[in-house]
Amino acid sequence: MSPLVPARLTWRQKLCTFTVAALACLFVSAAPAGAASPSNDNFAAATEIGQLPFSETADGSEASVESGEPDCAGGLASVWYRFTPDRDMSVRAQADDNITFRSPGLAVYTGTSLDHLSLIGCGSTDPQGYFYPGHVDFDATAGTTYYMRAADFTGVLGTFTFDVGEIIRPANDDRANAQPVGNLPASVSGDTTDATIEPGEQQPCGGNTGSVWYSVTTATASDLWLAPVSGIGNFAVYNVGGDLLGCGEPFRSVAGATYLIQAVGYTPGPFNFEVRNYTPITGSISVDSSAQIDRFGKVTVRGSLRCTGDFAIGFNVQVTLQQKVGKQPVAEGAGFASLYAPGQAICDGRSNAWTAIVYSSQTSSAFWSGSMTATPAAVIITEPYYFQVDLSGPPSKVSAQRAK
Repeated sequence: MSPLVPARLTWRQKLCTFTVAALACLFVSAAPAGAASPSNDNFAAATEIGQLPFSETADGSEASVESGEPDCAGGLASVWYRFTPDRDMSVRAQADDNITFRSPGLAVYTGTSLDHLSLIGCGSTDPQGYFYPGHVDFDATAGTTYYMRAADFTGVLGTFTFDVGEIIRPANDDRANAQPVGNLPASVSGDTTDATIEPGEQQPCGGNTGSVWYSVTTATASDLWLAPVSGIGNFAVYNVGGDLLGCGEPFRSVAGATYLIQAVGYTPGPFNFEVRNYTPITGSISVDSSAQIDRFGKVTVRGSLRCTGDFAIGFNVQVTLQQKVGKQPVAEGAGFASLYAPGQAICDGRSNAWTAIVYSSQTSSAFWSGSMTATPAAVIITEPYYFQVDLSGPPSKVSAQRAK
């Protein structure tokens, strides 16, 4: 005969139900003396949220689940809250355990009983596919009661904080309400603090916040550049048909065409950027005529790079060395140098020194004192989008001497 199963199970009881090892079950299911279920363990006893913002720290260690309870955000333990706004508003609800990267699951419903619930939101998945179980943004209607279920997502609900607050969504939060930037060049300011992600919206260029949208209509054909000033994470540029044109790199505009800009932050907050014509990066790279070799045959090569153009704040230099006896290569290899200057423009006409370390790629031989050919190539890395501009220098003769 099957054991009797109570209609409402704690997560500990679930682990023990139908077990063969009765003695082991005694150890697992025994709750601490005096432990009680949370007062809002049941749907009917949901904690009433009055005015916003609302915040509390709760202990769900002894929470359980009711028969027929939805399990959208976790099915082993849950507690309930309810909120009835007196006016239409946008709401953000968040549950967080504040200890680990795990969050309790959170789901929002409307309805009057467990068997008559309509799902409004169940956690959130950002456009990169990362799931945030304890975060739901939703538009609330005056007089409608919303039930919020904080639930076990990974095994034990435990202690967590629960916050509910009104958010004031930016006017250009949705793509359909993109804000025109006006005549070019244009300086643009915005804020992603209360920005949200529309259903089905993608963020193909990355970011960690909701998005805000802008539109730009070009009078003439030109190479346009979205130049970050502060606070911004990533841009995505689309034509009005929805085709992605790029992630902030310069793009060729057509006279009279309108383009949409999706701005996303790395962290929520204010930002500034400029929309203007792009100045291509140009420059030159050179190698010093002398180098040093250590006793292991490793070569230290130095040189300089000078460039002008828009917003290059970092570069990688690859230098290829080849040493020959007659026409026969006896040692060759490549090394790299990096220079990165956050907040400073490297391509402002100044000379930037670089140093690269080169090992022979041939295990049976190494570089030795004498002449060799160095061929430099620089890849300009333009933050924060990492689009690249290649600058190559001509092959140069280098005289290498063993360091003393």
